[in-house]
Amino acid sequence: MKKNTKNKEKGFTMIELLIVVALIAIIYSTTLANYDGMNKKIDLKNAVYMVALTIREAQIYGINKKIVTDNPNNVVPFSDNDPYPYGTFLSKNNNLKNKIIIFRDLSSPINFRFDPNGNEIEKAIKLNNGIHISRIIADNNNSWVDLDKVNIMFKRPNPDAIIKSGTQMYSRVQIEITNKNNKYKGCIDIGSAGDMSILNKCTH
Repeated sequence: MKKNTKNKEKGFTMIELLIVVALIAIIYSTTLANYDGMNKKIDLKNAVYMVALTIREAQIYGINKKIVTDNPNNVVPFSDNDPYPYGTFLSKNNNLKNKIIIFRDLSSPINFRFDPNGNEIEKAIKLNNGIHISRIIADNNNSWVDLDKVNIMFKRPNPDAIIKSGTQMYSRVQIEITNKNNKYKGCIDIGSAGDMSILNKCTH
């Protein structure tokens, strides 16, 4: 009889087991939620840097006059006889809000804006996992306005950015990038001098 009593004292009660299982479940779910949030933050940060690098890539093409092709061995070097600028087109409209387009402005005379019907696309980069452009704001004589779309252009030999939406020119633009549920955000700030910075959030 004493032996059985000792065995009972060494075991766990059902309540104790349930408490342990509940604690393990809480710790696991909390860890999983934090891990998922961290992944989403990293995805967003990577997307913001990718958009910034794409804009910088267009600047390099505009200055060096390189025509991009799918074949990396088939790149046409710059030519002083090539008058066409290069740029990026960004939009927050539904069908384009997850794309960044590098284009060669083939309009004549040059109008410094993307023509979707003009066979101007050099490269189109897609944002994944629901990440998209959520806001575009531009400085118009110290008054910031919301835009639906923007062209950021570069023309040899100047590294300066030509920031244009419609027929209006702007001195600075900020592009807000966000994830699917708008929980995590980042911002790219571009000035007409060709300067660019990455912000945690847009300042206007």
